[in-house]
Amino acid sequence: MRAPQYLPHLIGLLIYAVVLEYIVRSRDWFLHYPYIDNLMHFGWGAVIALAIIVFWRNQTKFVLVAVLIWQILWEISEIIGDRVLKQPEYMHDHLFPDGLIDTALDLLGASAALWLTRRSRVERADTG
Repeated sequence: MRAPQYLPHLIGLLIYAVVLEYIVRSRDWFLHYPYIDNLMHFGWGAVIALAIIVFWRNQTKFVLVAVLIWQILWEISEIIGDRVLKQPEYMHDHLFPDGLIDTALDLLGASAALWLTRRSRVERADTG
């Protein structure tokens, strides 16, 4: 069962993530502050998890597996995109350690979203 009551939180977090993404890319912060990528992956992991919870299924294992699959596909697309788009060298992603760190941070963001929405799973278990 999904949890649509978190839609306002999802919208707020999504707006924040999109604005941060725009600022980082438009000001080339990846060059000047390379670790901003870690904060962004944490945030996007939370956004993706919350979207799954709101629109699809509010189940811990399902959300974590879905975010993991999403992140693996994302990292592969980044690696291919870096070469195809001829990104500057500092923008290049590599499976290790970049991809591994990005994946861990996405899962931490998803875990934070799951922790913040935990009551909706507990209450449903109690009533079902």
